[in-house]
Amino acid sequence: MTTPRHPTPDEMDAIAELNDRVFFNGKEREMFRRWPAAFCEENRHNLFVCVEDGRLLSHVAINVRDVLIEGCATRVACLGSVCTDPAARGRGLATACVEAACDQAHGEGCDFVLISGALPIYRRLGAADCGVKLTAAIDGGAAERLARPGIALVAATPEDIPILAALHSQSPTRFVRPREDWDGYFSSGMSLNRYATLWRIQQDGHDAAYAFLTHEPITDGMHDVIECGGEAGALAGGLEALRQACGGATIRLHFGIHETALLERLQQGGAALTRTHHDFGTTLLLDVPRMVTRLRPAFAMRAGLAFARSVSAETDGERFTFNAGGESHTVEGKVAAAQFLFGHPEAPRPEGPLGEAFPVPQPWYGLNYL
Repeated sequence: MTTPRHPTPDEMDAIAELNDRVFFNGKEREMFRRWPAAFCEENRHNLFVCVEDGRLLSHVAINVRDVLIEGCATRVACLGSVCTDPAARGRGLATACVEAACDQAHGEGCDFVLISGALPIYRRLGAADCGVKLTAAIDGGAAERLARPGIALVAATPEDIPILAALHSQSPTRFVRPREDWDGYFSSGMSLNRYATLWRIQQDGHDAAYAFLTHEPITDGMHDVIECGGEAGALAGGLEALRQACGGATIRLHFGIHETALLERLQQGGAALTRTHHDFGTTLLLDVPRMVTRLRPAFAMRAGLAFARSVSAETDGERFTFNAGGESHTVEGKVAAAQFLFGHPEAPRPEGPLGEAFPVPQPWYGLNYL
């Protein structure tokens, strides 16, 4: 079988052509336009291809980013743009590229992968539905109850990136975004694979929050707030203004269950809330023991330093054992391990010391979707 490798600079046009043919009915360089941070020279070492007799047959892309989970530093690889020429399918080329990408990401310190899909190719490798996402449906009644005086919306521009980055950095669980990720939005107009307007939400003339609001309805006439950040009160108080920005439609707000301040505000306003897993993709674990060790400062904040030292994880093939406070819990397979680590709406919260440590929040894709 053809061995995956990094593309040469001269092969970038062939990568663009394959992606455009597979995903966009041949619309020229559409994949590159939507995700410029992935398909630039600086990220070429994170692209993987299979080439045979000079013909590009398969491709995978990743972006490696630092992330914080409750303030603890770890790393993630965002994986997407997985495609194979139709004439070469069934040979395992895409799987080989995905495995090569994951191996490199692990070597560069990534503890898990966020994959923009749930296809069998990912499931076979152990990718899981996990995390707990909340979606709030905000109609006119809820928005009016939450509205605050002194709120104004301002369309963001590239000059506002320092303001937006500062608001984004208020969350202890988030991507650590380099400038190019924000630049990529202003180049493409895309966030989470949706065309969206980025709004600054001002409270009494001061920037307090931001929100990406889709241009078009996604389902049932509703527009989506697909990423938001900043002060929860201002964000909730600005939902009526966001509704009016899309013609008074009901809007849906997606956020992680760890965003407790926002959750409390929305509950106070009577917003309709649903719980799902992080359904914009799947999660593949790469190094559970290393990740759990990196999270010890968060466990110390929850229950003290002595407790944090007791928290660990071990692997034995496809068996994962989580330890905390003298208790242990063993699961079989990466799917069960990911759901224990990051949680799942249908998975019960562990009891006792293990419940003090797990699950941990899963960072929300937002702008970093690939």
